[in-house]
Parts: sequence; structure tokens; C-alpha cells
Amino acid sequence: KMSLEEYKKVISEVNILIDQCKSFGYGMNALYGMAMGKLVFSGNELENEKEFGEKNIPVVNITPNVEDIEKKLEYYILNPKLIISEGERARKFVERFHDSEVVARQYLKLFREEKVE
Repeated sequence: KMSLEEYKKVISEVNILIDQCKSFGYGMNALYGMAMGKLVFSGNELENEKEFGEKNIPVVNITPNVEDIEKKLEYYILNPKLIISEGERARKFVERFHDSEVVARQYLKLFREEKVE
């Protein structure tokens, strides 16, 4: 029950953001974190990669399994340079696929290709 601004402030103060783990792809919380250059744990199954046509999406795929999440967290905590480099990759990915201008251009392209009968 916090405002979006408060929520973004909390995200800005972490290095690793854990989003949803019961999905095939990531959601808005993950995007906020990625845009801020954070390492994000969320859904990132093959279906998600297929949707983007991208094999190396910078989201650590997690499942609703404590051991899975714990193991992946431990790996990154023990390799802190990866937290930074993956966060940077995440920010670049968001700029490439989720930037408002990129999305607007995609919509315009779709609208222009639509056949009017």
C-alpha cells in the first residue's frame, strides 16, 4: 500500500530485485528494476525469450522453489561484479525493447500496416 514514487524509491536502494516467480515472463516490477540497472529475478522461460526473439534476456529465471531462488541469490552475492554487469545489461535491454519511443514506433508501424477494407 505504498505510492508508486515510494515504491520506486525502495527499488532504487536495492541491488537485486525479486519479482514474480510463478510466470513465464517478467512484469512491471521487473521493468522498473531493470530500467534502474538492477539485477532482476523473475520469470524468464523459453516462451518469454521466444516472444522477444532474444535468447539472452538479462533476467534471472526463477521458479516458486525456495532452493532455486536461494541458490541463485547465493551465486550472485558471492559474485558481486556480476550484479553490476547484469544490471547494466538489464538497463540496456529495457532501452532497446521497452523504451516509450521504441514502443510507440512499434504501434505506429502496426497501425500503418493495418489494411482498411
